[in-house]
Amino acid sequence: MSFSKKIAAYVGQSIQVETAVETFTGELVSADDTFTVIKRDGAEDTRVTILTDAISYVRKSL
Repeated sequence: MSFSKKIAAYVGQSIQVETAVETFTGELVSADDTFTVIKRDGAEDTRVTILTDAISYVRKSL
């Protein structure tokens, strides 16, 4: 199973995504082999698009 398919299992859930540059927390909107999209916590309708291969860590938030 690819990394993006593992991430996609969290769609609609609160997650923390870490890259080499920044850490994002929010609801996972979508994930595929190219992009992972999250809706940031506390930011209305603000979505962040991250290159999936730039992600170093994903975990489910409480």
